[in-house]
Amino acid sequence: MFIFEFSHFYPKDFNHGREFVEMLDQFFGQLPRGYSYAVEIRNKSLLQPEYFSMLASHGVAHLFNSWTKMPEMGEQMAMPGSFTADFSVARLLLRPGRTYEEAVSSFSPYTALQDPNAGVREAAKRLIEKVKGTDKPSFVFVNMNDPSWHHYQTIGFPMSDQSCQPP
Repeated sequence: MFIFEFSHFYPKDFNHGREFVEMLDQFFGQLPRGYSYAVEIRNKSLLQPEYFSMLASHGVAHLFNSWTKMPEMGEQMAMPGSFTADFSVARLLLRPGRTYEEAVSSFSPYTALQDPNAGVREAAKRLIEKVKGTDKPSFVFVNMNDPSWHHYQTIGFPMSDQSCQPP
């Protein structure tokens, strides 16, 4: 699995989102087949039909993420065409609207699970349920990098209580 993570773009980076999509299209057209690729973006404005269609044409997954300036993961999953490959990838990072610096200062020293994000957990559960019943290989990668998750002794319990279990 190769994940291409793009930080938040500013107007000086690209005049229009279609420029980014065209560059990405050319890039994926040159990569070798037979590998799994995913793209993580951090600009809500790029979540357009053209972006999803381009990824699908290459069998590349849109990486569903929970990030400061992105829509909720469940909202991304509900967008038409957002499932662009025969596998799915998710990263549970920051609660939308919260910066990494705010999370660090709010939750340090990480002695307990703080500010559980029920919305992202429910979206993760729906994603797991969606890929679980397919006849194609499916992979869901979950990276809990928000400092509110950093208390390692409690990370697994809240997810497992609300997530589906393997068959």
